[in-house]
Amino acid sequence: MGDRFANGGRSSAVKFFWRICPIIKNIISAVISAFIIAGLLAIWNDYFYKADQLAGFWRAEFEIQQSDIARFEGMKTSYAFILQQEGQVLRGATEKISEEVDGEIKNYQPYDRIHGNASGTITYRVYSNSTLDLVVQENGRLRKSTTI
Repeated sequence: MGDRFANGGRSSAVKFFWRICPIIKNIISAVISAFIIAGLLAIWNDYFYKADQLAGFWRAEFEIQQSDIARFEGMKTSYAFILQQEGQVLRGATEKISEEVDGEIKNYQPYDRIHGNASGTITYRVYSNSTLDLVVQENGRLRKSTTI
């Protein structure tokens, strides 16, 4: 018992471990450092990083790649968006500006545009690309449709 306290309170097995295994000591300290850095980056992203502001006027073009109706495959539609943003939530109004079906382009005049609503969320990620999921619900002349 006196031998244990004579060595600064550490047993000889613990001293042997740290003397024989400096590589393990370096690995453990590197892992602890990585966790500390990851935690600091997460705190930076959540509290100090300024989120992208996407509110405003936007224009977008969509192309339909697959449809049950063959003539709609390859159809391109252009929309104008006015978006509002509250945190990570987006909401707004849309207007269909034009559409192209089978090479035939139809441009809508301002009084004749098809209106709709847009809603979505922004997912911010620390270690990969952030994403925007936006759903457009169109109030069509014949029926409602949705674009994701």
